[in-house]
Amino acid sequence: MYRNMILHMRYIPRSFSKVSAMYNVQFPKYTIDMLDADYNLITNIPEITGVSRLPESDRYVGPIFAKLDTEIPRELTRLNRDKPLIYFAMGSSGGKKLVSAILHILSHLNVTVICPMKKLLGDRVREYQNDPHIYICDLLPAHEVSKIVDLSIIHGGEGTVQTACLSGKPFIGIGLQAEQEANIDDCVSFGNAVKLHKNKVNKRHIEQALHSLLNNKSYQEGAAAMEQLLRGKNGAKNSAAFLINKFGI
Repeated sequence: MYRNMILHMRYIPRSFSKVSAMYNVQFPKYTIDMLDADYNLITNIPEITGVSRLPESDRYVGPIFAKLDTEIPRELTRLNRDKPLIYFAMGSSGGKKLVSAILHILSHLNVTVICPMKKLLGDRVREYQNDPHIYICDLLPAHEVSKIVDLSIIHGGEGTVQTACLSGKPFIGIGLQAEQEANIDDCVSFGNAVKLHKNKVNKRHIEQALHSLLNNKSYQEGAAAMEQLLRGKNGAKNSAAFLINKFGI
């Protein structure tokens, strides 16, 4: 019933209708066909998605994620490593309430936390100013920071997950919507991540997940295997090459 409904839905967002009228664009009959294109570049690899055969219009190009051109603050490289070092970020998806709740839990565990969500937390940053094991800052080059920590706690956005995967470290994923949960599920199946439900984030679950990732060698091995799998696959370069080869004059 669900599949039949999705395949035959005819909903068109109002903003799409306005653009259609302005530029005389005719949309497909069904909503699902609006999500398709002449060519679809998939920023992933078949070993992770489990889908090896794609339609002629689709092709894998590999990971594409942000690489901020900034340096890691010196104080981060000098953090006390007597406790496991955790990178915790929930991106634009994470609300202030959820981020604060997780930080509060982590502050009572035997870990040191790097959290680049100073802007989101606002005045709540003051709660951790005197905590030597909670470092709250502005945006960081996550692709570099994730390499110096023991593990990450992140949402499931594809770029964020790919950043964690290429660090060679395991991660805890907290999906905030369906696409994010699907990205995390792929890594759980691969063996380099643990998934927590956003409505069941509490001290017991986080503590159990941390213990598993830090003490179960299979997660370390899974993370190393994932890094090896993705290393050298440049989605941005492959996408550019496709566009040049297909449409270049």
